[in-house]
Amino acid sequence: MSDSSKLTEPWAMVIVAVISIVPAFITGVVTWQVGKPNRDISQVAVDISDAAKRLDDSLRASSGYHKKVYASLGFGFIAPKAWLVEDYATRFGVADIDVVQRYTDEKSVIGVEYRLIPVQPNYVNDHVQEIQNQIDVWKKIDPNLQIADSTVSGFPAKRFDYNQPTGKRVGMIRRYWVRIVPEIKLQILCFTYTDAPDRDAFWKAAEKIVESTVIDRELLEQRRFGE
Repeated sequence: MSDSSKLTEPWAMVIVAVISIVPAFITGVVTWQVGKPNRDISQVAVDISDAAKRLDDSLRASSGYHKKVYASLGFGFIAPKAWLVEDYATRFGVADIDVVQRYTDEKSVIGVEYRLIPVQPNYVNDHVQEIQNQIDVWKKIDPNLQIADSTVSGFPAKRFDYNQPTGKRVGMIRRYWVRIVPEIKLQILCFTYTDAPDRDAFWKAAEKIVESTVIDRELLEQRRFGE
């Protein structure tokens, strides 16, 4: 998918914020890798296979939905069969998945995005400050930003709801941050437009996707500590 159609990057107003995240992202990747003990490759394969089974067993796909399991990334969810799941990046170990309801005439995407994002090192032990600093950024976009406590697969999460101009239209954004381990957060971002005629149906499906999300704690601990 081209940069112009990514769920998290169609908004020129926040390009400065996006640029500021890049150094933290790179630092986080390095931090996540450094110090991990070398593990036998065959054991890693077994760990992923076991995680795939646990995730598949935990997911329940109702009529019109199917399971999407990403064992190497430690999570899975269900998605509408009528939606397109763009997950090519996962073949290269990149945790960036778009569940696309449709593309718009503006070349934007209506859908749900999953990303694993390294936590900036100075926020690893200060989750409250990380949240507050981001609230300050998003309130400049929408003073009516709504923040709520939530849970995803039993993990505490923060939910952020706000609107953002995207040119001629206004986008509706619902973003979840789930700190799956101190060094990594799972971001689930849902996007549609305020004037989309099917926005109510979209939010119903998007919430079903989010609520179905299963995170494999066992694999996360193995990855974190190299056990």
